[in-house]
Amino acid sequence: MKAVFDISNLSIHFGKKKVIDNLSLKIRENSITAIVGPSGCGKSTFLKSLNGLLELENKVLIDGEINFLGNDLFSKKRDMNLLRKNVAMLFQNPGAFPFSIERNLDVAFDEWNEGSREEKNVIYKKLLKNVSLWDEIDGNLSLMADNLSGGQQQRLCLIRSLLTNPCTVLLDEPCSALDPISTKAIERMLLNLKKDKTIVIVTHDISQAKRLADDVIVMWPFSGSGRVVEHGSVDDIFNNPKSHITREYLNGEIPDTF
Repeated sequence: MKAVFDISNLSIHFGKKKVIDNLSLKIRENSITAIVGPSGCGKSTFLKSLNGLLELENKVLIDGEINFLGNDLFSKKRDMNLLRKNVAMLFQNPGAFPFSIERNLDVAFDEWNEGSREEKNVIYKKLLKNVSLWDEIDGNLSLMADNLSGGQQQRLCLIRSLLTNPCTVLLDEPCSALDPISTKAIERMLLNLKKDKTIVIVTHDISQAKRLADDVIVMWPFSGSGRVVEHGSVDDIFNNPKSHITREYLNGEIPDTF
């Protein structure tokens, strides 16, 4: 299976602090890759490096290579707008804009697509139904998005991120503050999306990683720097881990890393 991301010798510093240490791996096309590990191991930092967001932060230094579908993410010739179209990002906290649901979705749709009001609303209805949100809002797209519950806003933001028709979706703890119904709706949509998209999700929920993932990346902080302990299929990671750190962490124990 083709690699969407090919990462080689990636190290990331914030000032003098090394957050990611020499990370090398490939992320497969049309798969769900879950990144797990304790807080402080660099999971979110690594995720943000995959669509160029990290470079907007102060005092960040990035060494190594990230290739996205054969294109160098650090090349001066890259098209950042095209990159962000193809690599969507959903953050842990929902970022619904303070206007109507319809206008929230229009912002993303109109950037890269064309369609009449009627055509757009047909698309919106289908997507909203896919995350069980259409019935919850009684089909009323004029409702203010920032008046929705946190779970509803998160599902709306997921839909909005898909309206650029990205080939890859990055999600940072998208279900951490959601109720079980909202979580199930998002997980169901992610499983459907991997038919034609590549998904990378950071999660602290080990059972969620087991439910969703095809591949799992296990990260761990060594002296404050995040490293990959193990990377493999969900079956290998959960049933036949090679590292004692992986085995003990997945069992809820505190590994001895010294």
